[in-house]
Amino acid sequence: ITGLSPDQFTALENADNVELNDGNGRRFNGISINSGIADSKNKEFGTGHEALKDKKVRQAIRAGIDSETLRKQVMQDYAQPATSFIPAVYPDWALKSDNPVISGFDAKKAKKLLDDAGWKEGSDGIREKDGEKLELRFLTDADIPTEQSTAKFLKPWMKDIGIDLKNESTDADTESERTTKGDYDMYFSGWSINPDPDYQLSINTCGQRPDAEGNGGTSQDGWCNKEFDKLYKAQHVELDQAKRQDLVQKALAIHYEETPSVTLWYPNQLEAYRSDRFENFTKQPTDGGAIANQVGDWGYSSVEPVSEEEATGGGMGAGGWIGIGAAVIVVLGGGGWLLSRRKKSDDRE
Repeated sequence: ITGLSPDQFTALENADNVELNDGNGRRFNGISINSGIADSKNKEFGTGHEALKDKKVRQAIRAGIDSETLRKQVMQDYAQPATSFIPAVYPDWALKSDNPVISGFDAKKAKKLLDDAGWKEGSDGIREKDGEKLELRFLTDADIPTEQSTAKFLKPWMKDIGIDLKNESTDADTESERTTKGDYDMYFSGWSINPDPDYQLSINTCGQRPDAEGNGGTSQDGWCNKEFDKLYKAQHVELDQAKRQDLVQKALAIHYEETPSVTLWYPNQLEAYRSDRFENFTKQPTDGGAIANQVGDWGYSSVEPVSEEEATGGGMGAGGWIGIGAAVIVVLGGGGWLLSRRKKSDDRE
């Protein structure tokens, strides 16, 4: 079984004949910010808040989020600290944590950024500009506990810096439809990433934006930056590995500084299997990696049944596994992690 939640994973810790695997995953989860979605002809569409077009406001949102607390409380430490949309499981490409552009949780800095952007604190603590309150909508999937828990943490953090954050919890289909049309301010997002970063970099270029109806594009966040595009094109044809890595680092640093999204964590892949039935699963990477959802089928190609001499019987009965399997189906198949482009795209290559 793969895709276990932290609660499901820990519930199996003392189960007989059950081997657990806490693998480094190839996914990221974060918050996509509507920085002013436009189509491929630069015609704006959607209902994003005007304030989010200002980089300072987006940076303030990042500074106001304690991602380390989210990682430990929401994910129960079953996730890795994050920088960009390239996970740490790919150390050659992930944005280095010591890059000067990286900044942590800093509510004081967030407040100053909002001050500098012209959003002044009102009598109720919510910031105002030209008579308008700084109220933002955070679109989440009602069926995903991780998203709901994240929203609960974010609301007081945003209020502390002067943003009134409204959690608009809905079903997966509605959320996907709204994000495609740009009908949001922020939403919870995630993607699975391949070993080579080219594809994920490519869907952050201007040319990947959709048409005015939201069709025909695969843009990660609906963001466009000409300097990022230049770096993408340069790395795409660069044959020298070290030079290409440098170009990718520069591109990721631009994305981080511009803040069209905030990467919160890299979730571990939590898995379990019957050790009295199967053995010799291959992990990817070999040291601390995952069994399922690999790039390729090595996770299962080497697996063998345990011999009768090795099998001792006992362990968890079929009913227990059926119950856990049903719970996993609710989490995964109920729309949470396996949905459309630009929304729940953890399984997207």
